Amino acid sequence: MTEIIRTDKFSIRESKGRYYVYYIDHSKPKLRYLYVDPLDKIIKSYIESGVLGVSP
Repeated sequence: MTEIIRTDKFSIRESKGRYYVYYIDHSKPKLRYLYVDPLDKIIKSYIESGVLGVSP
């Protein structure tokens, strides 16, 4: 699994042509990566809720 993008709170990783989102937990001395969802499902839910694709 290849890490594509990493911010302070989230990481996007690529595996077999699909992208997956992980939340980075900093609460313990050791970093933990918690699986959120595939990136395509997250984008789809944002579009359906009206957050993306709407001009201000």
